[in-house]
Amino acid sequence: ISPNEYTLPGRFGRSNHCYRIQVRNGGRLLVDTKDPGCARFNAGNQFRGVSVSNYQRTAASGMAMYQGRWSGSIELLQDLSLSKATFEVSGNSRTKTFSGKLTVPSCGSGPGPTPPVPTPPVPTPPTSGSVCGCSSCTSSVLN
Repeated sequence: ISPNEYTLPGRFGRSNHCYRIQVRNGGRLLVDTKDPGCARFNAGNQFRGVSVSNYQRTAASGMAMYQGRWSGSIELLQDLSLSKATFEVSGNSRTKTFSGKLTVPSCGSGPGPTPPVPTPPVPTPPTSGSVCGCSSCTSSVLN
C-alpha cells in the first residue's frame, strides 16, 4: 500500500478517535483521543496523537504487525469502490490488544476489496501524491 502513512478517524468501542497509521520501518500507530473523527486535523490543525504501538513488519498475508503499550495487527486492503481510505479498529483495553482493517482506494479493476498487498521490506517515506499512482486516487493524508 502506498503511501505508507494515513491519518483517519476510527471508532474504538463507544469513542471516536483520530488515528495515524504508519506502515513502514520505524513507523508507529498513534492515537489522538481528543480529536473525535479527526475534525481538528482536517481543519488544518497539527496532529497531536500519542504513540501506542510500533510497526514491526508486514506479513505476506497483508497483516501489518505492531508491538508496544498496545499490540496487534492491521489488515491492509485495497478497494476500487472507495474514494477515500477507511479504518476500522477493535480491541481489548484490559489486555491492550487491537485488531484493525485499513482499506485504501485501488486503481485496479473490479468492484469490492482486493487481496492484501504486502508492503515492500524497506518502504519509502510518505510523499504527497496519489495513493496508487493514478490521477483518480486521493492524496497521501486522507480524511
